Amino acid sequence: MTVYEMRTYTLHVGKMAEAVKLYTEFGYPALQKGGQDKKLMGYLLTKISSKALP
Repeated sequence: MTVYEMRTYTLHVGKMAEAVKLYTEFGYPALQKGGQDKKLMGYLLTKISSKALP
């Protein structure tokens, strides 16, 4: 049986660059260290704000 993990993060306006920098420095290297980077399917980003939704 295959199990998929999906995570959703909510960031404050203007904090995306900082989040990407932190992930690049700490998050992805941790995946690589554990060998999980080979199983990674992808990342999806959106610029749509929840404030734009009714």
